[in-house]
Amino acid sequence: MIPTVGAKGRRARYGEEMRQDILQAARDIIAEEGAGALSIRGIARRINYSAPALYEYFSGKEAIAEALFLEGFRQLAIMMQQVTEPDPVRRVRALGIAYRAFAIAHPQEYSLMFSRPIPEFQPSQEDLDLATTAFAPLQHAFAAGIAAGVIRPMEPRTGATATWAYLHGLVSLELAGMGGPPPEHPLPPGRTVPGHFPSLYGTALDLFGDAIRARPSESTSRLGGGEL
Repeated sequence: MIPTVGAKGRRARYGEEMRQDILQAARDIIAEEGAGALSIRGIARRINYSAPALYEYFSGKEAIAEALFLEGFRQLAIMMQQVTEPDPVRRVRALGIAYRAFAIAHPQEYSLMFSRPIPEFQPSQEDLDLATTAFAPLQHAFAAGIAAGVIRPMEPRTGATATWAYLHGLVSLELAGMGGPPPEHPLPPGRTVPGHFPSLYGTALDLFGDAIRARPSESTSRLGGGEL
């Protein structure tokens, strides 16, 4: 008997729900036990499923890590694309705020995206090419700012990459519980993330904005730059 379209649709929805359950279980394991504890058997226990049956949805642990990697960059791209600040310099700052918000909200994906905590998973070149498109809004902001004469002349892709490195360094310090040089007074015992970090992050973005802003004496010629 040929399945109806409705039956196919239900199976597709069920399959997608199962994939999401598997990915959420993987996130929970990474958060609670570390990436080294991730395994097909452990995921199966979390969702009350048989380990062999999980291979219907993912070919193995590496495929699950790849799905989390790509999903992380997809979510980051969505958050970055939602920034609509018209002024290019302020847009770069707003993109920095969005980047931090993503990392704080999705620490497991962020770890897989940038730290390679699962040695068996190495993203393919295709994965990496897809990942870097999340930073297209940064490149577009630099291209617009250079063309308008409000951002210092440079290759837009260079500006976007430098900004990405700057943001990643700041966020990585915060996620590691480090906020730069110690404050004048000791932090309370047990404090893992310095309470002053949000304001520190904002100040760092302001300093970066001052650094990229065009000076009156500088050329405003556009130096081009391709898409990410």
